[in-house]
Parts: sequence; structure tokens; C-alpha cells
Amino acid sequence: MPYKLKDSGVTLKYLGEENTEAGQPADKLQLTFQNVGDTPQNKYYVWVDQQTRLISQWAHFRNATDEKPGFVNPWKAYERKGKILLSGDRGQRKITEIEVLEKRPEATFAQR
Repeated sequence: MPYKLKDSGVTLKYLGEENTEAGQPADKLQLTFQNVGDTPQNKYYVWVDQQTRLISQWAHFRNATDEKPGFVNPWKAYERKGKILLSGDRGQRKITEIEVLEKRPEATFAQR
């Protein structure tokens, strides 16, 4: 997600300051998409922690016109993976066994 903020075709809108559900002060951003990706009708809200500048919470809307999100999840327990920080702790949606490789394995794009 943090890298999606810089994708071409993504429209970012600053929505102001708002505390996360955990009570942390954050800058709230809205992401919408124009002819980008597999689900261009989606919308996201992203809360950026004002101290760490890391994403601390996100909300997903199936359609940009929806008033309520399908889910709101925290982003916690950032860990250094290679040269970047990543969060696998998304509340009820945890991502485990995250790996960042310095070089891709030769077989990655090999034909079978």
C-alpha cells in the first residue's frame, strides 16, 4: 500500500487530521483510481501516523461511491524486511512469512 500512493493514475486527496480507531493522531488521505489496476472502482482511506510517517490504518471501499467501508484495519508491528519497513499485522487480516529478496530466483519467470 505505501508504494501505491505514488502510482500514476492514483488520485490522492488530503482529508485532514483524524485520529485512528486506536486514538493516534494521523493525516487522512483518500485514494481513488482512474483506469488503474484490476479494481479501478475501489476507494481507500489511509491514515498516516504524524510521528512515524508510516501508514497506521486503512479503510477499503468496494466502490468509490460507498459511504461506509467494507473494513477498517490497523497497520501495526512494522518490521524491516531487506531495505524496507513492512507491516504484516493488519488486525484480523494478518500477513505472515513476508520475505523481501535482493535478487529474484532464476526460475521465477521460467517457462515450464
